[in-house]
Amino acid sequence: MDMQLNGKTALVFGAGGGLGGAIARSLASEGVRVAVADIDEGAATKTAEGIVSAGGKALAIGWDAETFDGWHGYDTDFSFRAHLAGWRVGVVLDLAIVHAS
Repeated sequence: MDMQLNGKTALVFGAGGGLGGAIARSLASEGVRVAVADIDEGAATKTAEGIVSAGGKALAIGWDAETFDGWHGYDTDFSFRAHLAGWRVGVVLDLAIVHAS
């Protein structure tokens, strides 16, 4: 399916596995550069490495969307890394599960 996103950049939260990982891989197969974000940075890295191994473009970042500290700083770190890679985010998908306490 051509989603007409070729050449765009997507930031996918919760992409370390499961549905988020599947969506990240699907986007990458359409030519989308994928920023793989997950609370488990190791899982995000594994997803990103799989995308790159398949010929896609991806970078991974550990991102805890559940806490303020997770947002403060990580957004700057991600923005800096994406800027260095020459990426401008055009699509954001949030598949992270945030638990209310």
